Amino acid sequence: MSKLVRYYFKRDKWILLAMVGCALLSALLLWTVDSGGMLVLFGVVAFLFSTVIAPFWLAIRDYKRMYGAYGSFFAALPLTGKEVIGGRALWFLFVQLLAFFATVIFFGLIFLGTGVEVNFQELLSEVMTPIGRECLLGALLLMLTGLFFTTAMWVFVTSVGSEKPLRRFGIGGPILLYVGAQVALNVVFKVVGDAMGSQVAFVDGHFMGDKAIAGLFLRMTIVLGGLMLIASVVMFLRSAVSHDKKLSIS
Repeated sequence: MSKLVRYYFKRDKWILLAMVGCALLSALLLWTVDSGGMLVLFGVVAFLFSTVIAPFWLAIRDYKRMYGAYGSFFAALPLTGKEVIGGRALWFLFVQLLAFFATVIFFGLIFLGTGVEVNFQELLSEVMTPIGRECLLGALLLMLTGLFFTTAMWVFVTSVGSEKPLRRFGIGGPILLYVGAQVALNVVFKVVGDAMGSQVAFVDGHFMGDKAIAGLFLRMTIVLGGLMLIASVVMFLRSAVSHDKKLSIS
């Protein structure tokens, strides 16, 4: 599995570097330009490349590697389904973290460029209050489980979506499966939200000023995070089975 991940890095290293470079470029362009113009447009495009276009490009390259012209080669690697899917999952998780890092670079430089002074001691004291801790823990939990869920969903829709029943649709197979998974996810979110009565928390958003709403937000993120982790494990195992199944009939 480590060799597979190293291959991914070796092939896509320039795209990864471009993600960070474009984030720096976009922040510098928007930082130094006071009025509109082509430089602002270039800065926005560079930011979109580092956070949207490049990750999508890498995802498509991964799909073509595994299920395109070289699919038979990668399917015949002396690796189990869990190792192959695990390598792909680690790679896509790293790409998402790099996109998040590029976003932090972009907004961090923009923030520094504005010259706004922030009282970090006051901000830290507010975050460390009981209400602030619940909000912060809930947000971090939802973000981390969301990363794992997104990664598991990607390997799931590409592997299961390329099986024989959906193979006739080509790239449309994974797209159909992805749309179905998103619909199911939205339904689960709505059911959990209705059951826990969290509409007020999302509509009003007064997390930092209401301990009851902040506690409700934390409890709901724990439930949703647990469900997403369970779903991630199920999708990962099903993807590994899909890989082994294709290898056994090839």
